[in-house]
Amino acid sequence: MGTNTGVPLMHMYANDITLHLGVSHPRAVLPELLDWVHTNNFPAEKVTSHLAHFDDAPTAYAEHTTKLVLDRPALIQG
Repeated sequence: MGTNTGVPLMHMYANDITLHLGVSHPRAVLPELLDWVHTNNFPAEKVTSHLAHFDDAPTAYAEHTTKLVLDRPALIQG
């Protein structure tokens, strides 16, 4: 097992820098984000590195792209 974190932890420690880590919960801010994207005409497709159909998800995930977007038909609620 390697000991290199890729983050200069000793430098941070010596300079009294605190690093906070945690799991994000994007659902809480998703409506606000989507509103911002719509209001500002943000070209979200420009940050997508690979677009695939939902049924092809296992293969698409195996390609380890930067930003994968899966497309599927809308779910019909009845």
